[in-house]
Amino acid sequence: MEYRLHILGSSSGSASLVTSGAVAIAQANDGAGSTRIPANCCGLVGLKPTRERLVNHDGTKFLPINMVYEGVLTRSVRDTAAFYAEAEKFYKNPKFPAIGNVTAPLKRRLKIAFFENPPIGETGHMHDDINRVQQETAKLLESLGHYVEMIPMPYNVEKMKQYYLNYYGFLAFMMIRFSPLMFGATIPPKEVEPFSYGLMKRFEKDIFKFPETLRVLKTKIKEKENELMSQYDVLMIPVTTLPTPKIGFFSPHLPPREIVEKTANFAPFPGMQNISGAPSICLPMGIDSNDMPVGVQFAATDGQERLLLELSYELEQAQPWRQMYDAS
Repeated sequence: MEYRLHILGSSSGSASLVTSGAVAIAQANDGAGSTRIPANCCGLVGLKPTRERLVNHDGTKFLPINMVYEGVLTRSVRDTAAFYAEAEKFYKNPKFPAIGNVTAPLKRRLKIAFFENPPIGETGHMHDDINRVQQETAKLLESLGHYVEMIPMPYNVEKMKQYYLNYYGFLAFMMIRFSPLMFGATIPPKEVEPFSYGLMKRFEKDIFKFPETLRVLKTKIKEKENELMSQYDVLMIPVTTLPTPKIGFFSPHLPPREIVEKTANFAPFPGMQNISGAPSICLPMGIDSNDMPVGVQFAATDGQERLLLELSYELEQAQPWRQMYDAS
């Protein structure tokens, strides 16, 4: 079997260790999908919690929108649930329902929505394997008694992508251009990753669009999410548009602009929950035509991690996923 563990996402090292069997659990963080994308590519469970469910990352209170989350990557729902049960003993945010020690599947039936396959940038629609796994998971949920409905994509993916890139470009711009104030040292351009440099240059070109970016991301995303969650218990969302790419697809030797566009087209969906603050979990629900894992993301309203974990237990029992380190 050909392993491809050069994964987009700042938690990819953790994902490699967990999926290889070296450790059972590893720390992960998520600023635009960096827990869920490596989970998707490595056949793991990756839960991005509700904003402020855990103690905030240092410095995030100064961000216009705090979209940085801490969490873990594991091979089982049990291990993820155990982490959150223990974390809650250390800190429990009174704004949200307690998660508790989740040890069993969901008992009540849910109303779940998933999206039609929308056009996405230069890649066209989602890859057939990604779309197939979405459809198969929908059928599995129906067989378990849940009501599942396919609805039109409620977001303009291309417009959302531009807003995300503008915001993440702002963060790169601040960290690079104002590094003496933020870190007490100047960051030489040659020391900056091409992806970060490309984001910064993109923001500099579109800097006057930033007020609109903040307005849309702070209000419109949450409004649309609230509208959807008033009709459904859970949303089923793709993690990526393509199967796990080979090493070199995001090569740092590519032009920065190309890396930025490739990244945005590869994973345009996870950032929605980073901006809105809602919890979402990636589960390894399928295998692509190259024998690599394909994840599916489930999102709920703020504070509903317990619901997501109980649903995840049910899906894991109904369709146990392959452990990649055992694959031959």
